[in-house]
Amino acid sequence: MVKQDQLLTLSGKFYEGILAPQGWQDAMMHLAGVTASEMVSLLLWNRMHDQIIIGDAVGMDPALRNDYETHYQALDPGKEFVNRARFGEWYLDERDVAPQIRSGSAFYQDFMRRHRISGVMATPILRARSGTDGLLSLVGQRPHNSLVQVASSLSPLLPHIQQAANLRWKLIELSSQLDLATRVLDRVRFPLLVMNAAGDVRMANTLGQQWLSSSSCLPGQRVEEDDARQRLQAAIRAACGLAGPKRASGAKLARPDGSPCVVSTVPLPAQAESMLHSLEPLALLLVSEPQSGAGPANDLLKEVFYLSPAEIRVTRILLRGLTLKNACEELTISIETGRKHLKSVFNKVGVHRQSDLQRVLGSLDLI
Repeated sequence: MVKQDQLLTLSGKFYEGILAPQGWQDAMMHLAGVTASEMVSLLLWNRMHDQIIIGDAVGMDPALRNDYETHYQALDPGKEFVNRARFGEWYLDERDVAPQIRSGSAFYQDFMRRHRISGVMATPILRARSGTDGLLSLVGQRPHNSLVQVASSLSPLLPHIQQAANLRWKLIELSSQLDLATRVLDRVRFPLLVMNAAGDVRMANTLGQQWLSSSSCLPGQRVEEDDARQRLQAAIRAACGLAGPKRASGAKLARPDGSPCVVSTVPLPAQAESMLHSLEPLALLLVSEPQSGAGPANDLLKEVFYLSPAEIRVTRILLRGLTLKNACEELTISIETGRKHLKSVFNKVGVHRQSDLQRVLGSLDLI
């Protein structure tokens, strides 16, 4: 049983953790101590893609985290219960998962046995507008009746954890967006936007905001040319992975004054996505307007796509229409080194062929 004074201390620690990741970790560590849990974690469940990742965690082995996120989260029978659970309700696996299901489940017979997990309890503490659910999970080795007692004794604490989690989530989103926008977006001299699959703008630099206000081709806006809007919407959805594997694409549009612009869409690189703490797939829109001219984009390649100086040098040569062999000869590097750089560039940009790389980056005046 968790005592009243321990609940008061815990609620204070979770509120203190709103402003600092270490404070949140300390609160979870304290929760693990008073409940005799081996592990305490915050699971983030993206409903759109039915994907769970482990956020903050204490007492968790990296191999367990990797196994769960890469494979076993899809087999977790607890998702069915948590999917319909309301705030304040607990999932207790020994109570809510039938013995015959546990005996025939790879989640229990492989994953839980391998990592010596005896029991799991979880409750929803966050439901974000982006479609992300946050689940507080406690794992430990204790009798079943003790799990019930712990769940009951923690009930008065849950509203405080929920409030702290919501505030921390909002703060993380705001600070992450500000950091990325400050470091990157306003450094480039062409319109740049980050959008989700529905066409909602999550972030834009100053030129992107100006382009946005003068454009009539974005999804969800009234348009004269439905075909242009549909082409752009399809390109955004392709970059977000809603039409199969994420892929780069683009659309040629005409502005209201008749001037042309080309919008390249590419999956937001994983590193930038993690900076935004976003579980929804995002697309990066790069707008090229021939009449305005584009500025150097090395900052974009370095800060958003995380290309190394060597990878940028290879990319520049390939965008001149030369082959990888030509690039290796010009840079006096081996073909093996060149292939290594090219593979890394493809992975970071989110493309699979040199022609896709040309389409995505070729209009950014890199030459």
